[in-house]
Amino acid sequence: MSSSRLIEPVFVDRFWGVNPSRVQKYEARIGNDGYVVELTNNTCGCRSWKVSGIPCVHAMTTISYLNKNAEDYVAPWFHTAMFLTCYNHTISPLNGSSMWPEAPYMKPLPPQKRRLPRRPTLKRKKDQSERDNKGKTKHTISKVGAVNRCAICKERGHNRSICPTRPEDVASTSRPKNKNGKVEPVQVYPVDDPAPHVEPVQVDDPVNDDPAPHV
Repeated sequence: MSSSRLIEPVFVDRFWGVNPSRVQKYEARIGNDGYVVELTNNTCGCRSWKVSGIPCVHAMTTISYLNKNAEDYVAPWFHTAMFLTCYNHTISPLNGSSMWPEAPYMKPLPPQKRRLPRRPTLKRKKDQSERDNKGKTKHTISKVGAVNRCAICKERGHNRSICPTRPEDVASTSRPKNKNGKVEPVQVYPVDDPAPHVEPVQVDDPVNDDPAPHV
């Protein structure tokens, strides 16, 4: 095990004190806090040594007090010999799938496609980093330094609303804005068209065109 994971005794000796109780049993104390350390069982009152297998700050204080090597009190599963035993077993070779025996069971089928409720989502799923930065950055191109081009005279530096060559009968495409800079809605008023004027037409009566019979 690398000694970098162990606490340096220099940092614990200046703050912690050790009170021996009996053989292999001590009390590590700092101020009003005290922890019982047993070197025979590799246990401490904080239980950190028992859980991690690495001596805690209280155990390191006791080991440094006795001038012993801290690596001797590390759990055996951190040792190099224990690490090498994990790779002692060999992996047996295996024939190809064409030589495997046929199973008498039915082959598993893929699950049926089920239509989920509601409209399907077309947007891609964003990463957590993209969701965290929502609202902080804008993915729009800045228009700073852009030069406008007029749609009428095709010249740069102005638009069609202030074009000097714009005819008077050509209306601007921009809608009027109020004091807050918002576009005002266009109001459409009904137009009362006058009734069409019809000239009176005189129609001759076909009955009166025939002469009256002579009596």
